Amino acid sequence: MKLISYIIALLMPVLLCANDGMFMSEGGQLIPVKETSIEMQKEILYLKYTPLGIEVSVYFEFYNPGEARDEIVGFVTPPASEDFMMSEEEREKIRTTKPEKHPYIEEFMVMVNEELLPYEVNYVAESGFNNDFFDERGGDYIYYFNVHFEKGINIIRHHYIFKGSGGLNEKSFAYRLTTGTMWAGGMIRDFNLVIDATNEDMTIFGPKHSGKRFLPWVMQGVGNFQTLTDATQVFMKSGVLQCHVDNFEPTSDLYIEFTPMHHYLLPITKGTELFQSGLLLNFFYFDPGEYKEGFQQDFESLSDEEIQLLINFMYASKGYVFKTESIKNDFLKCIWYIPDPNLNMENIEFSEREQALLNLLNDEREKRQ
Repeated sequence: MKLISYIIALLMPVLLCANDGMFMSEGGQLIPVKETSIEMQKEILYLKYTPLGIEVSVYFEFYNPGEARDEIVGFVTPPASEDFMMSEEEREKIRTTKPEKHPYIEEFMVMVNEELLPYEVNYVAESGFNNDFFDERGGDYIYYFNVHFEKGINIIRHHYIFKGSGGLNEKSFAYRLTTGTMWAGGMIRDFNLVIDATNEDMTIFGPKHSGKRFLPWVMQGVGNFQTLTDATQVFMKSGVLQCHVDNFEPTSDLYIEFTPMHHYLLPITKGTELFQSGLLLNFFYFDPGEYKEGFQQDFESLSDEEIQLLINFMYASKGYVFKTESIKNDFLKCIWYIPDPNLNMENIEFSEREQALLNLLNDEREKRQ
């Protein structure tokens, strides 16, 4: 019988989670137990949204008041998307053959007290992620390693990039926080979370803590922020979103959904033919150089008002302040719209792709005049 303290992470098609907990291994099963001496004094979680995937960096401080002891610490990454269709026989085969790694995790590293450690990977059938808005199934991949806890402060750092298999509308992230209560004292003494997701519209569900529904978020930079009934919606134009909680006792876990770009106009176009047509998928994701004729056909099918809406969107995305109140008020329904009074039509800079789209839209508008 071995004690296992392990950092838990949960990942889905574009989704992941992590934190520390103490477990006991018995007969191949992981059984949660309460650690009574080693305390989690600090956790700093840094999440960065990048074109390659979600970059996760975590810093932990543990305090061991007793003599030095050896434990097995594991970082658990639940199901890859193909797990959903697996039979029990297929899952059992994975459990018994020890997979080399999670199919979507790259550059996993763990450092304990300034020493980079070797690790192994295993597979278990259950996960305990707790969030009302997250409902997935499948097995967990465990990255585990030996840790020598010295008396006093011990520092664990880990880092990886999650490259999801999800499609255009499957960007999400989950993080296991409730296992922090399994350490001595039943809490994370000093919890810090930083989210770096420039130009991303995201909705944050949870975590609940000490009976409170939301974390005390602080926006360090420029963006918009609104509290919904069960979530917080955020758009960061620049800077980061962060929070700090002392004596953190999470009662649910963190789950983040990143709004797909083709939903950016949803507050304006919901229920319209433009939104239902699927054209916005092409507009936000296709290359106008390769799909020029396709865009020309798409735009020919739109009304004059829809063509103008897409042109206006191009400028709204840069922060242009519309002189027509009705247009400005429409875009103010979108959390990503941040009017910039210092901006004028002449100094707006578009990317090569954006300029190509704008040219095609203007060509279609001029053709009708």
